[in-house]
Amino acid sequence: MVVTVVAFFDIRDELSEDASELVERLEAIHFEGADIAAKLQQIDVKDCSVSHLQKLQAIFNQQVFIQAIKYRLESGEQCQVGSYTPFVKSERIRSPRGNEIIVNYRSPVDVVSFMAQHGDYQFVYPALISPAFLLVDTNFEIVLSSEALNADEYQYLIGEFGLRRVYAKGQNAWWPDYVVMTESCGEHSDYCAILGFSPRQFAVVFLDWLGIIVAASVAFAYFTYRSLKRKYIRRRSSRSRILRGLKKSFFFCHYQPIVDLASRRIVGCEVLARFEDDYGTMSPLEFIPLIAEAKLTLPFTQLIIDKAMAELAELIDETNSLKVNFNVFPEDFVTDSLWRYVEGVSAKYPLCKLVVEITEDQPLDVGQAITHTDSAQSNGVLIAMDDFGTGYSNLASLQTLNYDILKIDRSFIKGLEFDAIVASLLPNIVEIANKYEMVVVAEGIETEEQLKSLLELGVQQGQGWLFAKPMPIQMLSDHLLLNS
Repeated sequence: MVVTVVAFFDIRDELSEDASELVERLEAIHFEGADIAAKLQQIDVKDCSVSHLQKLQAIFNQQVFIQAIKYRLESGEQCQVGSYTPFVKSERIRSPRGNEIIVNYRSPVDVVSFMAQHGDYQFVYPALISPAFLLVDTNFEIVLSSEALNADEYQYLIGEFGLRRVYAKGQNAWWPDYVVMTESCGEHSDYCAILGFSPRQFAVVFLDWLGIIVAASVAFAYFTYRSLKRKYIRRRSSRSRILRGLKKSFFFCHYQPIVDLASRRIVGCEVLARFEDDYGTMSPLEFIPLIAEAKLTLPFTQLIIDKAMAELAELIDETNSLKVNFNVFPEDFVTDSLWRYVEGVSAKYPLCKLVVEITEDQPLDVGQAITHTDSAQSNGVLIAMDDFGTGYSNLASLQTLNYDILKIDRSFIKGLEFDAIVASLLPNIVEIANKYEMVVVAEGIETEEQLKSLLELGVQQGQGWLFAKPMPIQMLSDHLLLNS
C-alpha cells in the first residue's frame, strides 16, 4: 500500500511537470489560431472542461504524444484537435451517464467496437487497448482507431519539435504500450494537451519504486545487523581484553597532581587507571563498567594500587611525603576484604598517606560502611567523598561517615563563572565542609578566573588542567622535583 501511494505521487508529479512544459511550448510557438483552423477539416468542437487535467494528473503516469490546440472564435472559447490530415468521419455518442462523447477517425470503423461498459462509466478506447486502464470520468475523449494510429501519414503537432509520427504499439489488449486520451482545455491557457498513459510505463515506475524500497529495506536491515554485530563483537572482545589485561598487566597508572591552591605546591596525586594492549587503548569510560559487570572490581582495585605504590615508593622519602588518592567501587566500600587490603598497604608504605575516594553513584549502606572507615581512619587512612553534588552524595552521609576530604565535582567548577545557582551553592558547600573539618578539593580547575574565585571562597586544594593533566610516573617525578 505504501509503495502504491509513493508511486502514484511520483507519477502525479511527473505528469504535472510534463503537461505544464507541453503547454508552455505550445504557447511559445504563437501559431495563429485562425490559420490553423482553416487547414483543419471535420473539426468537432465542445465546451471546455477545467477538471479533466487535474483528474488525469492525480491518477496516471503519462507520455505526451500529441497536442490539441485551443483557439478563440467570435462565439467564445472552444476546443479542437488538430491534425494535418482530415478526419473521414466524426460521430457523436452519448454515454449512459449523459456525457457526450465525440469519436473522430480517418477510416470507417464500427463505433460499438470502441465501447466498453464499467458500471456508471462509459469509455471509448481503441479496440486493442484494455478499458481497465481508462477508469477516468471525463467530459469528453477523442479516441483514434488502431488503423489510424498505425498509419504512417497520420501525424500530430508536437510543440516546438514540429511534426512527429506516432505509432500504436503493443498488441496485447491488457498490456499496451500506450493509450491515447485527450485532456480538456484549461482556464489560463490558449492551448490544450492530449496526454498518453501507458500501463506498462506505470508498471515500470511502480516496480522501480518497489525495488528501491525493498533495496533500501534490505540495506537498512543489513547495516543494522552489521552495526549490532560489531557492537556485540566489540563488547565481547573488550571483555576478553580486560580479562587478559588483569592477568598480563595491561593496566597501568597515570597520576594527576593535587595542589595547594594558595601556593600551587603539589600535596598529593590522584591515581587514574589506563589500559593498553596489542589492540590499542581503551577508555576508562568503557572498561570500568565492564569490570563492574564482570564482578572483578576488587582484583582490579588491588592491581592498580599495587602498581601505583610500587612506582610512587621510589619518589617519596621522609622529606617528600605525598597523599595518594585511589578510587574504589561502591560495592567494595563495605567489604572486609578491601579494608584489610588498604590497611595492609598503608602499613607497608608509611611515607604515603593513602586517601580512599568513594563516589556515591549508587546507594551506600552507611551503617555497614562506618565500621570499616572508622578502623581505617584510626590507622592513618583518609576517606574522601568524590564528585560531591552528583549521584547519591548528601549531607546525611557527610555527617555519618566522618569524611576527611570533600571533593567538589567539576560540573560545579565549570559553572562557577556563568551559573548563578552554582555560584550561590558553592559558598554553602565550603561552609558545611569547614563545619565538619573537611579539606575541600575542587576538581576540574581550568582557568585562572576559576582559581581566583575558589581562593576567595576558601577552597584549600584543587586539581585540573590549569595545573597539570594526568601523566605517567616519570613526568610526575619531574613535577615533584620542580615542586621541591
